[in-house]
Amino acid sequence: MKKLAYLPLISLAFLVINSQVFATGSKAHQHHNTDTHSSQGSEHGNMQGEGVIRRINQEQNKLTIKHGPIGKEMPPMTMEFRVMKADMLRGMNKGDQIIFTINRDMVITSIKLK
Repeated sequence: MKKLAYLPLISLAFLVINSQVFATGSKAHQHHNTDTHSSQGSEHGNMQGEGVIRRINQEQNKLTIKHGPIGKEMPPMTMEFRVMKADMLRGMNKGDQIIFTINRDMVITSIKLK
């Protein structure tokens, strides 16, 4: 019976430990450049990438881009990015090769055809 008396304390300890792990884990997978001397980064955390447009979502102001490595943190992959302004999508087509800049929030701040 004494073992059951410790159950609430053990449960509370488990919850506290897990909440700390989850709080730390949510910050662990952020993509931003800490190397301000890199040619792909800047002191503002912006990073430049190159890729090919796979999909344009005009309604949500998003581009799906198959890109090469971005900075040291992001390996090549295909992913969707939000663009800062809707008019940035004007003149862009699926299959276009582009050079783009993203900020710390993973939003495209500039884009041009390669």
